[in-house]
Amino acid sequence: MFSHLTAPLADPAAYWKRLGLAPEQAGQDESADVELLDRLVMAHQRTISFECMDSRFQLAPIDLGIRALERKVISGNRGGYCFELNALFRTLLTEAGFDAQPVIARIVRMATGPESPLNHHGILVRIGGQLRYADVGFGGPMAACSLPVEDGSVTQSCGQEFQVTRASTGWWMISYRRAGGDADWVDVCLFRDEPCLPSDFLPLSWYTETHPESVFRTTLLLNRRTADGNVSLRENQFTRRSGDAVEQSTATWAELPQLLEREFLITPPPGLPTA
Repeated sequence: MFSHLTAPLADPAAYWKRLGLAPEQAGQDESADVELLDRLVMAHQRTISFECMDSRFQLAPIDLGIRALERKVISGNRGGYCFELNALFRTLLTEAGFDAQPVIARIVRMATGPESPLNHHGILVRIGGQLRYADVGFGGPMAACSLPVEDGSVTQSCGQEFQVTRASTGWWMISYRRAGGDADWVDVCLFRDEPCLPSDFLPLSWYTETHPESVFRTTLLLNRRTADGNVSLRENQFTRRSGDAVEQSTATWAELPQLLEREFLITPPPGLPTA
């Protein structure tokens, strides 16, 4: 019944090409090291955007089957949100020789109440006896590399520091701040260190996609890492961050297709608003 959630990639070479990387190391266990993992995370964040257009504009039901995700993200030149991107990425990692497992997570940054539901898909990768957390489906501050699952570990990535701390039994917190500063840590998300099943994400994704109060139903969100920062879109507000410089502008719906292609490397899907 759920075999479509764990199907192999139909065309892994096309996925590697989309990332701008050569697949010659795929499937060789000795190459599945931290260096390759971090290179893949960075490439993914720079070439495949976080986006929620299917939910925001109700373009099409979200299908978490691997082949369906390939058709949308790789063949269709789209992006996706965590339940899509991290499921697809985990499949690529597994086929490249990594021991990669899905884990449930809870976004706590900018939570609107005292409780935040389980609403995120993360990835745990075991390399040489060490657990590392990898994430290419978070539309906000997330490291452009994997993070060691070690209490108090701090990793610098693209001008930011990311700290992993044990929050409670089985749960770990990722926090961030500007690198080289002494500002307080800002909590980002909690993740579980026990692998789950791909089918566990079906109800979580359905709620996130369809509930009328879900941010993905009410707000268009896009984000892509760039060579020196990132570009993002929140409804009609476009933001470009380059180092310390921040540029903002307002985009109309009519300008959205061109913006998607130029800034987010996305082929505009049919059904977008025009006014």
